[in-house]
Amino acid sequence: MAGMKDSVTPVDVTSSRRRFIGALAAATAATALPTPASARSTGEPSWGACRGGLAEFRRAYLAEVERFAEELRPRFGGGKLRGMTDEEMEDGQSGRTSPYFKLEALCAARFGCAVTRDAAGQLLGDVEASHLVLAFSPHAEIVGDNWEHPGYHATTAVTWDVLEVARERGMYVPLPTEEEDPLITGVSCTG
Repeated sequence: MAGMKDSVTPVDVTSSRRRFIGALAAATAATALPTPASARSTGEPSWGACRGGLAEFRRAYLAEVERFAEELRPRFGGGKLRGMTDEEMEDGQSGRTSPYFKLEALCAARFGCAVTRDAAGQLLGDVEASHLVLAFSPHAEIVGDNWEHPGYHATTAVTWDVLEVARERGMYVPLPTEEEDPLITGVSCTG
């Protein structure tokens, strides 16, 4: 795996994202509770129906995180992806080419929470997809909430979710100076 280019192991972000969204839609349909007559007539779901599907949504999200980590296994094993090191944190923006930031970009694309700036400097990103990730990510709360855009928050949370799976499954061994999981340390990494 040494010397392996990232492009050798393509990740089909579009079809997997469709599977993820499809799983969420299926979970919604499967867990829908009967709704009051007034809600049925307007086509609006009841609050009970929404609450009933949350556990299924979270399972779908976590299953997608697991699938994605498995797809990235060769890149983790080849050293192409990993957590952030102390040196990269000190390096700031020039560290954007690090394995951590490559992983972060892949996670943002896969889960639909990438953020860009338009010509006027306005932040653009799918706020709904970002909020969906934040609703189900185990790392959402610990990575903080002081972010310019919810996409940044969601990207950090899902990246930690994927890193946690990769570490637990032994896909790679963290470097000695690599950041520890904030869920374990209890230290927030607020943006």
